[in-house]
Amino acid sequence: MPYFLDFLSRHDQSHLLLFWLEVEVFELAAGGGPSLVTQATRIYDSYLGPDAPHRIELPPTMLAFLHAEV
Repeated sequence: MPYFLDFLSRHDQSHLLLFWLEVEVFELAAGGGPSLVTQATRIYDSYLGPDAPHRIELPPTMLAFLHAEV
């Protein structure tokens, strides 16, 4: 995976893999608890929020749903 991450970095797309990895960890921890809420908020703030530094482009309807839920 390091080579693939390096390739993505050279094309300014490494945030896509990092987002996927964070979501995978989130799904593994889906048992609940306060840390799950913290993790979900961090993912939203990093990749999905309006001021996210590594914003992932999603369809507007999906973003509207996420904004309403968070």
